[in-house]
Amino acid sequence: MSTHFSQNLRYLCAERGSAAQVCRDIGINQQQFSKYLTGRAKPSSHNLRRISRYFGVRDEDMFEAPEQLIHAYQKNSAKTGSRTDPFYDAFPGSLRDLRRFLGVYQTFNLSPAAPDGVVVALTMLEEHEGQVYSKTVDSMLMRSEDARQSTVYEGKAAYHGERLFVMEFESQNSGSFMMTTLFPPHRYRRKYLFGMVSFLASSPHRMPYSSRTVWERLDTATLPNITPDKCGEFPLHSSRIGPTIRDFLLDDSPVMPDFTSF
Repeated sequence: MSTHFSQNLRYLCAERGSAAQVCRDIGINQQQFSKYLTGRAKPSSHNLRRISRYFGVRDEDMFEAPEQLIHAYQKNSAKTGSRTDPFYDAFPGSLRDLRRFLGVYQTFNLSPAAPDGVVVALTMLEEHEGQVYSKTVDSMLMRSEDARQSTVYEGKAAYHGERLFVMEFESQNSGSFMMTTLFPPHRYRRKYLFGMVSFLASSPHRMPYSSRTVWERLDTATLPNITPDKCGEFPLHSSRIGPTIRDFLLDDSPVMPDFTSF
């Protein structure tokens, strides 16, 4: 590793007050961080990215000559001020645990837009440069227009406290967020993730709504083509809605991580 890295890191920490504070802010073990400061250890690519993002510089800036690093840091500080991203530590959380959930899922939830059925969509989680990104696609029949409307949500996933969190945003239709919280799969239900989803229902009147949700893992590495048999509104007792999914969606008890009864 370039000897510039530890020197640059010491400079940046001094600018923030102390290495201990930086460790607390970033969430890196202080003993391990001290090895970075003295050049006795090399950070993983994930930790390097966390460090560089915290200080507002590029990964490669950390290895430049000190005067170049200082120039990059001061230039960014003048642009952004002292405020840091409040979601910096949120994503991806434990990347090692999060990697277990990479893949494609068919998702199921209730919605006022489908009062007599279940909304089925497709979601993909994939890793890129130390972050896990999500993409959700649904296709609903707009009865007023007698046509289908596809909606695409994109966002990020994080893993904290044995929970999977997915925050997504769609920029069409005036824009809206969708927040999903999922429990890890039970040993008897490994193909399913169970949890809650909150979103703005497309009708009536873009009202906030929450529903139980089930994610069913699919045996594919890419999002399938959007067809009526994969996405849309399905009757509750359709053969496409399995009993495990239907029973969980209709249960009105508090959502708990032990789903052995489903």
